[in-house]
Amino acid sequence: MAERSTFVDKWDSLVANALVYTGAGVATGGVLSLALFKRSVWPVVFFAGYGLGKAVTEAEHDFRRVR
Repeated sequence: MAERSTFVDKWDSLVANALVYTGAGVATGGVLSLALFKRSVWPVVFFAGYGLGKAVTEAEHDFRRVR
C-alpha cells in the first residue's frame, strides 16, 4: 500500500509541476512576445513547451528514484 501512495504522490507532483511550469512558460513567453517580438505567438508556445518538458523531466527523475 505504501508503494501505491508513493506512486500517487509522484503523479500529483507531476501534474502540479506541469501546471506551474507551463503557466510560468506561457507568462514568460507572453511578456517576451509583447515586449520584443511584436506579438508573435512562437515565444509563448516555445516557453510553454519548455515548462512542460521541465516538469516531465523532473517527474521522470522522481519515478526513477521510486524503484
